[in-house]
Parts: sequence; C-alpha cells; structure tokens
Amino acid sequence: MKSNPTHPLVYIIILNWNGWRDTVECVESVLKITYPSYRILIVDNGSTDESAKILSQKFPNIEILQTGKNLGYAGGNNRAIERALADGAEYVCVLNNDTVMDKDFLQPLIQAMKKDKQIGITSGMIYDYDPPHKVQYTGGYRNFYTGSSYTIGSGTLDKGQFNVLKEVPCSAGAAMLIRADVLHKIGMFDEVLFLYCEELDLSIRAKTAGYKIIYVPQSKLYHKVGKSTSKSFSRANFFNLRNKIWMERKYATKLQYFIFNLYFWCYLLPRIFLGHVVRMRFRLLKVTILAAWKGYIESPW
Repeated sequence: MKSNPTHPLVYIIILNWNGWRDTVECVESVLKITYPSYRILIVDNGSTDESAKILSQKFPNIEILQTGKNLGYAGGNNRAIERALADGAEYVCVLNNDTVMDKDFLQPLIQAMKKDKQIGITSGMIYDYDPPHKVQYTGGYRNFYTGSSYTIGSGTLDKGQFNVLKEVPCSAGAAMLIRADVLHKIGMFDEVLFLYCEELDLSIRAKTAGYKIIYVPQSKLYHKVGKSTSKSFSRANFFNLRNKIWMERKYATKLQYFIFNLYFWCYLLPRIFLGHVVRMRFRLLKVTILAAWKGYIESPW
C-alpha cells in the first residue's frame, strides 16, 4: 500500500510484551477503523508467553517484528519506526497494546496535521477502558518544580467541555500520531530511558525544533490504565523514579531544578521510603535507593 495525497500512508505500531490478549483486542479494533491507508506492525518485545506464536496465528496477514529481547518502550517502538520510515510512511501512529480504538480515531488526527505542516504530533481524547469511561487525557504537561506529570481532565466525565482542538505541551504516550518529518529531524524515542518519560522527552524535542503538539477531541480511544507496566512492578518503579530525575537534569531551569531537589529530598523521597517500610516492601525500598542513586550519579546525555 503506497501513500497518496488524499490518504497518506500511516504505520500503526503496537508494542507487545507478554500481553497478547490485550494486543488481540487492540488489533481487532484497529482493523475496524475507517481510514483506508494504513499498515499494522506488531512488535513483540521479547515476550516469554508465546505471544509471537499466538499473534501470528491470530493475524497471519499482519507482520510481527520480533526484537529478541525486551528493549523497553523506546527501543521496541524504535525498531518498528525504523521500518516504517524505510517503507515511506508519512505518519507513524504509536499505540499501547492495552488501547482500543474508535473506528474514526485516525482520520481527525490526519486532517489536523494536513492543515498545518508545523503540527508534528497529535493525540486524541483518551477515556478509561472501564465504565463509566471517565476522561483520561485531553492534553498533558509537566511541572518541573516537582517532577510531576499531569493530564488535563483526568478522572472527569465527558460532557463536551473538552471538545476544543488545542495546542498542548505534551502528547499522550498511550497513543500518538507523529509526522515522519519530525522523526527524520529530531530522531526517535531516546532508548536510554527504556520505560517512562519517552513521550515527554520526544514532545520537548519536537517543540524545541519548532513543531506543535495538538490535542484533537474528535479522535477517541480507550485505555486500560497501567496494564502494559503492571507485569513488572519493581522495574516500573525503578524507571519511573530514575527518569523523573533525568528529565529534571535535562530540561529544568536552574530555579526549577533547585526547587525540585528541595521537594525530592525533603518530601517525596522520605514519603516513598515511609510507604515502603510501613507496607514492609523492602525490595521496593532497595529499588528506590538504586533509582535515586542512578538518577543523580549517571549521566546519559
């Protein structure tokens, strides 16, 4: 399938790690979308539950790219992005495997980007998968004074209050459409992060390069919160904390970094320690110490 001016070619990338049941539901929803010019590429990120075999049997006409080991969110998606760009995709859609698409989710994202070449990344309205389908994302931003990320509208019911297309600071990691030109210019996800903050890092680099990140409310999908990281809780805790520190070191202003350090050492870290001790989660206590150590001592950039 080749790209054309009316319907540019979109590569839809779905990353799987020991989660073939969610991936099946995700792929089945993508196969129902109305946009005509797309290819699905499933990435099996070193699964140990026979995901590749099961998915190949379930979807014999869909390519499954096997990484051979777990490369994390960044590395696994990057292997597929490389393939998409080599095949001439004009857009790359990165999806968590625990998402389910509305049949019209892709067309509004494409239309928004076709109207403005400076729009580099778009994300739609994301709802909780489970009823009553509360809003999960209508835009995101980072508070560099505390290192916390926030999603606009999270936890509220959709009553039409978010039906406005707008520019936002950060895209949604669960589902984003990226213009191929952006990836050629600024590169792909930063693989040193492995897991967490990849979309934040990519968003900041895209905005620094002059691109806009747009929330498009007409694009709708549903997300099973935390399913893609709940299989490895300790690892998720490690990367979440380490990368929080790395993002501060990379992007915070001197004032933001100073206040963050006060907040981190005087409030956040003691609170995390206390929580683990009270719940007797001593393994996670060790993970937290290691994450904080590596966050401050190691220098990936």
